[in-house]
Amino acid sequence: MINALIFIGILVAGHRPPIAQAIQLTSNDQGISFADSLRSRGVGTSPSELGGALRNADPQVRALAAYKLAEDHDSEAAQKIEVALVIEKNLQTRIDFSSALWSLGDEVGRKQLVAICNDLSLPPKAITDAASHLHMMGQDGRCENGILTLIDRATESYQRLDLLPFLPTIYSGASQKTIDRIVAIAQGMLNDKSPAVRISASHVLAQVGSKSSATVIRDASMRETDPVVRSSLQQDLAVLRNN
Repeated sequence: MINALIFIGILVAGHRPPIAQAIQLTSNDQGISFADSLRSRGVGTSPSELGGALRNADPQVRALAAYKLAEDHDSEAAQKIEVALVIEKNLQTRIDFSSALWSLGDEVGRKQLVAICNDLSLPPKAITDAASHLHMMGQDGRCENGILTLIDRATESYQRLDLLPFLPTIYSGASQKTIDRIVAIAQGMLNDKSPAVRISASHVLAQVGSKSSATVIRDASMRETDPVVRSSLQQDLAVLRNN
């Protein structure tokens, strides 16, 4: 069962700096290298073995093989993963293949991640997973449509809480229309029934430096009945006023 998000540094092609990669692994894989994770599943790590593992029956093995090929900068890694991506049916593995490709500087990987994170016919988790991969690779704002639409559709506080952290990444470099939309979304969530959402919404407004939100946060803090939330709002208000 997939239940842990492991961040692995991979040096991408073109002498770009190491970037954070995300791969969904079982809890037994926490802190274990790609090679060790593969060996624990009886899979070798030679180039030919990794190429074959891209067609393994286990989707986690396929994903691990792609990341290991990218990590090793195998000369044929991009070609091998691209071929595997074309026939891959598992959505999470498609995300992992795409992330491995983009870590190699392969534009196919980036385009696939952007397509997934903006495809509203897909499960929300797939959209946010693809958005997370792009964010960790410095591609903020590429999932604007998908993330903002999910927020508009969110009916539960826990859904809003999961999506709020994406707003600052979209805000940077966004059009004024999108900036206004993000600010309005976060301001509206200051009235959410969940204390955690109210705190997170205030943090977003402080993080993006929305000066116009100072009055809104001040008013929210004055009517706030939860002392923990009130204190957090006041801290964010101070940040906005001092920046």
